[in-house]
Order: sequence, then C-alpha cells, then structure tokens
Amino acid sequence: MAELKSVKERAANYEEEIGEQKSMLDRTRKDLVTSKEECHAAVQEGLAYKQQMHKLELELHGAREQEKMLSDQVW
Repeated sequence: MAELKSVKERAANYEEEIGEQKSMLDRTRKDLVTSKEECHAAVQEGLAYKQQMHKLELELHGAREQEKMLSDQVW
C-alpha cells in the first residue's frame, strides 16, 4: 500500500512538472513569435533607411555636380 501511494505521489508530481513545462514551452513559443515580428520590423526599418540613404546620396551627387558646373561658369 505504501509503495502504491508513493508511486501515485510521484505520478502526480510528474504531471505537475509536465504542466509547468508545457506552460513554459507556450511562453517560449509566444516569445519566439514576438521576437520574429520584432526582427521583421527591424529589417523593414533598415531597408527603409537604406532606401532613404540612397536617395540622399543621389541628391548629394546631383548637388555636387551642380556646384561644379556653377564653379566652372564662374571661372
């Protein structure tokens, strides 16, 4: 009888531990989804900054060309 009680207690403890592990796994999965979404947003933001930088580089190049032409006209 005592052995059966001991086995039942261990089984109950294992069930509780399994429940805790499942909860932890669910939280980890949710954290992973959130991290993936944040990563995707950061990549999109980086791409937007890269496009903006390219546009500004083109504007700067155009301004330098215009400055050179004006400088050449002055001399």
